Amino acid sequence: MSEVAFLPEHRFKPANTAQEEFLDAEDKIVAYVGGLGSGKTHVGAFWAITMMLTYRHAQGLIAANTYKQLESATLPKVFQLLDELGVRYHYNSQTKILRLKLKGATGLIHCRSLSEYQDLRGIEFLWIWLDETRDTKEEAFKVVLGRLRQRIYPDGRPVPTAIPPSEKLDLVPTKLRITTTPDMLKCKWLYDYLHNLEIRQKLSEDGISVREIKASSRQNPYLEKDYIALLEASYDSELAKQEIEGDWVLIPIGKPVFGTSFVPKIHLGKFTFNPHKPLIIGLDWGYHHPAAVFCQEDSQDHWIVLGELLERDKETTEFCEAIWKYINQRFPEAKEFDCYCDPAGKQRTSKSRKSDIEIAREYKLYPICKKSEILDGIAVIRRKLGKLIAGLPALVIDENHCPLLVEGFRGAYHYPEKIDPAQPDKLVPFKDGKYEHLFDALRYIGINKYHVMNPGQRTDNQPAYDVVDPVTGY
Repeated sequence: MSEVAFLPEHRFKPANTAQEEFLDAEDKIVAYVGGLGSGKTHVGAFWAITMMLTYRHAQGLIAANTYKQLESATLPKVFQLLDELGVRYHYNSQTKILRLKLKGATGLIHCRSLSEYQDLRGIEFLWIWLDETRDTKEEAFKVVLGRLRQRIYPDGRPVPTAIPPSEKLDLVPTKLRITTTPDMLKCKWLYDYLHNLEIRQKLSEDGISVREIKASSRQNPYLEKDYIALLEASYDSELAKQEIEGDWVLIPIGKPVFGTSFVPKIHLGKFTFNPHKPLIIGLDWGYHHPAAVFCQEDSQDHWIVLGELLERDKETTEFCEAIWKYINQRFPEAKEFDCYCDPAGKQRTSKSRKSDIEIAREYKLYPICKKSEILDGIAVIRRKLGKLIAGLPALVIDENHCPLLVEGFRGAYHYPEKIDPAQPDKLVPFKDGKYEHLFDALRYIGINKYHVMNPGQRTDNQPAYDVVDPVTGY
């Protein structure tokens, strides 16, 4: 597909190898992740037009994050290429439907905003192109992916609705294409789809192949000579990696929670599990992103973070099952467990009539908890980062098995960009819906095992701290 002739006098030649790979890729999901001016929208529009002309009876979707973006950047490129290719078309700005004025072209091309993704439910597409998804919500992507299900025969005819999906047929494979500039903080979910091995394994089991194609702004030979120099002068080194090279880099919006307290050179390493020591588990409850961290103390009392688990949309029972699956895979020799959790786990829900802690106990997890302030837990972690024991920090992290925690320590776990200077005591980390949960789980370990009380404060033995008994759960 890298060089296609629609009409004898019209050909499209990729500007670089990245565009060529994008057009030739056969994977179900392909993301062209590139810097500014790397030809993302151009190659995405050409791919969409190819699908329109090849499968003229099929329905397709062209979407951007907002209608303003769609109608000011994405669609104008589609119209430009259609004009250059001599293909007649009609776009209804009211219905947001694009039609080709060609013989046999009965398919409708829906042009939509992903900020109104709920409107897409009920529509089936053979192909989808999403332009500039860096500001798109993960939920919108999930809805869109669920609509990639139109059944088309190779000759272009739609499969009659009377034929059930269970019947094996020779069909045109559905495809989804993404063109975007990366943004680790705004679009971490896309990074996970492209790089997280566990997520990719689950997608593969569902028959969904995923591929990322990267492109630098420097690869576009049609850019003005001084364009790259202008970009380089506008960005610092890290932002330049993102906006020019198309790299996924971590650029915190607010001040990192741990800042200079965390030094990768000394706080990261490779560590092994000691089966003769207890496995220490921190738990943060919740349906959307329940989290667990797995730690140990060595003979010198170093707090070693060995692993992490961040689940998605899991009930507490499913979360507990996932915890044991992780333990059996990573720590099969573990025999003794110390477990700490969020005190909110004592609350019973109307749905199950059981608390998270009660459910955990049914799975032979016996978490202990006590009330605390967020800043107290952060102070414990910060103090451990800054303390040396036998030349090694009192808190160290396994860099191979804790990717999200490492990102968080590097700055993804940060304070809000805007704070109220009149209430500095109210400054707590930004609630990002992801990193916060893993660090909450880490905090619960810190509070329960390492929190040193100041003179005059309540002690751990006093009822006000609401200590939960590991046997009774109360």
